[in-house]
Amino acid sequence: DYGEAGLLMGARTSVPGQREEWQTRFGNLHNHLGWWCGDPLARAAFRHAMMRKYGDVEALNAAWKTRFRSENDIVYPVSPAENGRRWWLDFVHWYLGSVGNAAEMVARTARQAFPNTLLMLPAGFADENPRGGNDNSLIPKIAGRIGVDVRSTHGGFKPFAENQASMLGRLASASRFYGAPFWTEPPGKIDADTQVARIFAAVSLGSKGYFDWSANVLETRDVYYRFGKFLRVEQPVVDVAMFFPTTSHLLRPDAGYPQTLLKGCAEIRDILNYDILDERMIQDGALERYRVLVMWEGVVAEAATLDTIREWVRGGGVIVAYDFGKIETVEGDQSWFRDLFGYAGGLAAASANRRFVPERREALPSRYRVSVGNSEGAPFLMGDWHMPEALGQVTGRWTGANAEVIVPVDPKRSYVLVLRASARAEAGRKVREVLVNGRKVGDMDGTEDVTYRFAVPSSLLGGRETATVTIRCETWVPADVLPGSMDRRSLGVWVRYLQMEEADAAQGLADPPALRGRLETLVDTRRLQSDWARPYGRGWTVYYPARRAQLQGYYEVVRYVTYQLSAIDPLKRDAIPIDNQWDGVYATLFTDKALFYNPLETSVARKVDLPSALFEGRRDVLTPKAASYSLTLEPNSIGAIYFGDAPVEMLLQAEKFLDLGGLRPQTDSAFSPGQGTTHVLVPVGRQISTRFEVETPGTYRVFYRATRRGAPAVVEVAVDGTALRPSQEPQHRGAVPATRYAGVVSLASGVHTLTLKPLTGQDARMDFVVLTNDSAIAGYTFAPRVRSSR
Repeated sequence: DYGEAGLLMGARTSVPGQREEWQTRFGNLHNHLGWWCGDPLARAAFRHAMMRKYGDVEALNAAWKTRFRSENDIVYPVSPAENGRRWWLDFVHWYLGSVGNAAEMVARTARQAFPNTLLMLPAGFADENPRGGNDNSLIPKIAGRIGVDVRSTHGGFKPFAENQASMLGRLASASRFYGAPFWTEPPGKIDADTQVARIFAAVSLGSKGYFDWSANVLETRDVYYRFGKFLRVEQPVVDVAMFFPTTSHLLRPDAGYPQTLLKGCAEIRDILNYDILDERMIQDGALERYRVLVMWEGVVAEAATLDTIREWVRGGGVIVAYDFGKIETVEGDQSWFRDLFGYAGGLAAASANRRFVPERREALPSRYRVSVGNSEGAPFLMGDWHMPEALGQVTGRWTGANAEVIVPVDPKRSYVLVLRASARAEAGRKVREVLVNGRKVGDMDGTEDVTYRFAVPSSLLGGRETATVTIRCETWVPADVLPGSMDRRSLGVWVRYLQMEEADAAQGLADPPALRGRLETLVDTRRLQSDWARPYGRGWTVYYPARRAQLQGYYEVVRYVTYQLSAIDPLKRDAIPIDNQWDGVYATLFTDKALFYNPLETSVARKVDLPSALFEGRRDVLTPKAASYSLTLEPNSIGAIYFGDAPVEMLLQAEKFLDLGGLRPQTDSAFSPGQGTTHVLVPVGRQISTRFEVETPGTYRVFYRATRRGAPAVVEVAVDGTALRPSQEPQHRGAVPATRYAGVVSLASGVHTLTLKPLTGQDARMDFVVLTNDSAIAGYTFAPRVRSSR
């Protein structure tokens, strides 16, 4: 609809104004998500493609278990359940490949016509329903092959962690592997907090470019001023990969994006970074870049994918899985699973102990609220929850069939459970039950917005300090009951919040406080080392014998394998622990630094210990100068710790020079800082100078700003008595800097002198000088002034 590599999805016809424009241009509103291949030419193309693949009808019939007599009899399958896996997968891969072929034709033609022009292949869509035609590893592969960039329209589309866990992270991972420069673009207007997340995501994903709409730049200019310095083309250091279950995903065409993968990757991003690899990338050799492969869901995969994974493990890789089912090939062969995880059936079921750790170690309040749509509530959610979304002005989540909330309790007390939820009348009468620790406490039988209250006697708590609240629903599919809906999710009830109130607590009129803290999940690491982990060749398989309901325990297994793999195998390398804390702060490792993002509304103090032994033999990361670093992150901010010398920028305002030779500073808002005394007018034959101290020795670029008769002026800049001479102006794109480049100078630690002098026979108004050891900086300019609305 908007030019992305894919097919129609109904986006334009759902937007007022654009809907009418579409009607005017095309004479109809036939624009929706669907299989756009019903015409005779498409059907013929499918038949020809299948004959090219199989060679003859007999081979095709053997693969599909069909009885076609000739090529002309070949038709599309109806569904994988009705027609079998291979027939369906051949159809879907042909469908996706056809879109890829069209995108490749357009990109190749454009590149031939414009060999030296920046060209981008846009990638969008809200999920990965195959009807859309958007194959998020094929698009980067095509772009890398032709030499065009990829631009994802998912910048700021979701909160940071969910964005990396879905299409944005998928596209970025594939773009880096296939060598396609990657850009991000916001889908529209975003606020300042989202802009901060966008910047961190763009850098963390190795982006080359950062596209934004002018309104966003103007409205979030302060974000650019504060954090734009981090927008550099750098490659993150990542050695953990998440498996995207391509085949299983395509066999469930109504599922959108794999939900367990999305949930797991979004939540585990709090403690580690990762890339996402699908089956195409694995077959193309992407696994060689990683230590660990983590499986989340998907019980069917292509045999070639499984064979590649097996050889990678045999060669030294580590694969981690849990009990989401036995993985088999498209044809139903489970020998791969038996070979790698055959011991799983003999393992005793794992149990993960949970305990609540309150923020600041405060006592558990007698009344508290878990707002399921907020980031603070996410750590307490288990089971079938969909991503947060708004109904009106309120953010909540839809449940699936079985959604759980883990809540801390005093096991000696009785409680009242309060649930604020909504059900759609169009869904019909559905059973919606509420259980506590597996025992039913009531039903949610209302429609629209209802507040439910359920008694929870202490006898239901079982003497434990946490309780599991389960919302069990008969589900419904919006697309089946709501006219015009394309939503194929299985939904239960929309929940706004859950409250726990001690039965004898004073109710009052005020809302209870939000539950602040975290659930700490403990797994038996001795069993992990002795039972769950088994050697395979030079690699390892790790199997956590638990189901999806214990996903938090699986997170801890993945965490252990990431940061303490050497405890299982002393020959294996551990990840560098820049972010091994469940604290809502995200981190990304680069060659020379670690970048941190705090999306919370409170400041976070971090202490990062990096013993030099972790860096022995590593060529991808510099050995830090210090063994420990401290960092304080303000709310919604980005910060960094540098393993070498941190970038230094020294601003020396001319009006504050220590030796003005009797000259008096003057005022003019056209000079920095824009108010008060701002510059010095230096007459013919005069000069001004100052002293400055250097704490970090090194090579510094020197920039200055001076004017004469209202135009930029060239002046003589001397450091420690030696005039600087620019050997070559730094290259810059876009706006011309307000500064001039004086040259470079090597500075030792200590005090130095700086002198500014007009050229012979001239005067000049001296504004400021900046010295920086950051070789990426090409100059400085002023922030645009914002006129008052008064």
